[in-house]
Amino acid sequence: FKEAFWRLSIDGVPLLGNSHMSRARPECCGCGSVVLGVSPRLHFFWACPVARAVVEQLEVTLGIAVPRAALWLALPPSGVQQCVWDVVVLAALSAMEEGRRLLRARVRESGSASVVPGLAAVVALSAVSWFWGQLRGFACLGVPRRGWAGVGPSHPFLRIVGGRFSVGR
Repeated sequence: FKEAFWRLSIDGVPLLGNSHMSRARPECCGCGSVVLGVSPRLHFFWACPVARAVVEQLEVTLGIAVPRAALWLALPPSGVQQCVWDVVVLAALSAMEEGRRLLRARVRESGSASVVPGLAAVVALSAVSWFWGQLRGFACLGVPRRGWAGVGPSHPFLRIVGGRFSVGR
């Protein structure tokens, strides 16, 4: 759950084109974009249609645009409790990483050297489902004892209603 966040912060995700993988040639993501001239982190964790689908879930739920810094640095938007945003960020980045892996695996399985039409859209739906599933999984653990008192029944992502968690979707 938190590994994607940690690896993203230290540039430790094994992405072709990263500075520590200088001898590997950049390859097609599977979404149709070639990661050239742009940081692989920027592509896979922000610009790729799979990542954008997850970001759009955040934006639709909040009703505002979410800047990349809010996600990558775990800076909560106005009206979002830090404890909840931390969980949301971990779930979102985990979903993006899962989507990245799934897209690459499906491209390899297809045996196609080029982009498989519609594949990125299907994988984007899987990533969105993964995101909400991660939040539901966290909610199933129950309300933590400390630090969650300010989370009420109208919070956008994780709500506390009657002493129990509920996912905002």
